[in-house]
Amino acid sequence: MIDLHERLSEFSYGYGVTREIEEHLSGVGLTVTPFLPSLVHENELGFDVAFNKPGVVIMAQFKLGQQMKRFRSSPPGSPAPDLDKPFWRFQINTHEAQYRQLRRAEQRGAEVYYVAPRFSDWAVFDMHFLAGEVLDHSLLIRPAEIAQALVAQGAHDGVHRVVYDRTRKYVCSKPVEIAEVKLGQFVDHVLTRTHVQPEPLIQRLEAILPAPRRRAARLRRFDQPAKPADANLYGRRLAIAIASAAWARGAQTIFVTSDSPPGSPEA
Repeated sequence: MIDLHERLSEFSYGYGVTREIEEHLSGVGLTVTPFLPSLVHENELGFDVAFNKPGVVIMAQFKLGQQMKRFRSSPPGSPAPDLDKPFWRFQINTHEAQYRQLRRAEQRGAEVYYVAPRFSDWAVFDMHFLAGEVLDHSLLIRPAEIAQALVAQGAHDGVHRVVYDRTRKYVCSKPVEIAEVKLGQFVDHVLTRTHVQPEPLIQRLEAILPAPRRRAARLRRFDQPAKPADANLYGRRLAIAIASAAWARGAQTIFVTSDSPPGSPEA
């Protein structure tokens, strides 16, 4: 039995977020397939994904914010952001492979988000989980927003803090406010990319994992497959290569597809 006084675990929080992403997107008619290494057997996905249908790739990097009551400026004397108490803080290192991989995937067309709770303990998580409101009480930020804020303050690569309360969010050292993505905006954006700007999921996968990296992943002989069966195997292997690399860095990959064919009007 879980002790509700224990600190929330990243695995449990990530499960709650993934489940709600699946529920919200399924609720608007999309097919949602989260990736888990346990579903991989002999380099194949243990479930079916319609790679020929319009789709998007979502990557969620979970961050458990540390609850704080006092902001400590770094370097000392730098301005403090306007935050209610308590607030939360997590760190990113823009020099590390995790951040760089997320940014590359985002720049190549994936939907990438840092996702962090606006709570810190099991009891609150349990309440939100049972109500299906974990995402309603979470912060969703695109890596691009963080990158733009760091450029605006002339920051160098390295460790930076993201601090946030229930309504505001900043990236530091010198606090720069950043935009978050609300749950409704997230769902609408994914719908737009599958209905208004449709592109087969297989093409999005190829953009995320370009040809030189596909060859390195031993996918070359499946490039431009002639048979549908080969195309499906090629798609599964592309998906595994991308999702496994993300998982190794701590990110959850979710494949989303629509039954609307490419070029069809919005459903």
